[in-house]
Amino acid sequence: MGAPRRAGHTQASDTRKHWHDELLETQLRCEGDDPDYKLSKATIMGRKMLAVAEKEAAEALAKRKPAPTSAREVLPTGPSEYQLRNHVFLTLQHGDSPLGRLVFKLYDEYAPQACHNFRSICEQKNDFGLTYEGTKLHKLEKGQAIYGGDMDNGDGTGGRSIFGKPFVDEVNPLKHDDAGVLSMVHTRADSNTSLFLISLAAAPELDEKNVVFGRIIAGAEFLPLLDSVAIHDQGHHPTLRPVEDITILSCGLYSLINKGEDAGNDELDPEDMDELQRTEAVYHKAKKAKLDRKEARDSVKSALAMGLQKKKSKKKIKTIKTVSSSVDSSVIAGAAPE
Repeated sequence: MGAPRRAGHTQASDTRKHWHDELLETQLRCEGDDPDYKLSKATIMGRKMLAVAEKEAAEALAKRKPAPTSAREVLPTGPSEYQLRNHVFLTLQHGDSPLGRLVFKLYDEYAPQACHNFRSICEQKNDFGLTYEGTKLHKLEKGQAIYGGDMDNGDGTGGRSIFGKPFVDEVNPLKHDDAGVLSMVHTRADSNTSLFLISLAAAPELDEKNVVFGRIIAGAEFLPLLDSVAIHDQGHHPTLRPVEDITILSCGLYSLINKGEDAGNDELDPEDMDELQRTEAVYHKAKKAKLDRKEARDSVKSALAMGLQKKKSKKKIKTIKTVSSSVDSSVIAGAAPE
């Protein structure tokens, strides 16, 4: 009994669909002056054009958004090579005056694509010949961050990646919790290129927008100098660009720097690596001391709060005992024979 009803229902649905399709075709063929037909034709054509536009937009987005790269594909091979390749440097110049060298440690374990992209551009070892050498730090937000990495337009509107297209955000627990944090810059999600920023102070407002992939370990004394340079901050649309250009004179792997020689030499300088390790040890010691002081302050606050709570509890217990004693006295007095 159920099967014939289903078959009849299907046949009725097919009939309605057939008549509906014929009606649409009739409306599309109609060239008369009836306003109802004109409205129907415009509605149908608009819907078709919208569907085509949405399909093209989805296809373009799928082509533009690359699949995440496996960490194994971009991490340096071997622990010794990793140790030598996870430090990069940028040598800066302000106007005609040398400013100093910034050395960064890259966190490949947290953001392998961003680190591989930044390191390859610093080394100029990529298929597109991209390099930060000769580019400008184009924007300075006082007390927050300085921006760079636009080798196309020099104003933050350009930027390219070594992958040939923008790459995805790599969510990780690293935060903009201090000066010298290195992170990616993009205009929207999953659109990372060569643009980067260096924080000049703790900037938690950047945590949700930018992916952190490194931190300064040498040259932090130059960050206040960067923060103090004059910028174009007047007018209705200030560019925040430094009045005198801040240029990246050279960049590359810190392990390839030799005293009195070019950074392109492949021989390692043990003294430079020892100096870097000492500098990094000093940085981590200072960081630990800062955390220890914070923990000590928190412990004191917790102890004070606990002591205050105990004092309140003792006072409350004493009050309860007093009230209880008064009630007991009243009860005894009321129960005593006259």
